[in-house]
Amino acid sequence: MDIERASRALARVDLIKIDVEGFEIDVLEGARDTIAADRPYVAIEFNSFTMIAFRNLNPRTLLEKLTREFPYVYHRKDGALARLSTAAEQFRFLRDNLIDHGCVDDLLCSWLEIG
Repeated sequence: MDIERASRALARVDLIKIDVEGFEIDVLEGARDTIAADRPYVAIEFNSFTMIAFRNLNPRTLLEKLTREFPYVYHRKDGALARLSTAAEQFRFLRDNLIDHGCVDDLLCSWLEIG
């Protein structure tokens, strides 16, 4: 257990919520040890505009990182969670995010299948 976690007496982390206006990859890198040890759910606001404007980051880079590092990545579609597992689903998500959703969607990353 790392020193910072021990000083706060956290037994485990079950959920990480990330809403950092384009700096999601930085937060994920900083939480790497916690994510590896506890495998929490990770809820992320996916805001393409802020990734581009504030970080000069292609939104696809974050999506590819998430789908590479988490077995299950979900987004909200028609009021339910829909898994982003294929390249076509990921492309459609990016298209919808940029064109239909005002660049903002929520993602849920998990180590377990939901549903």
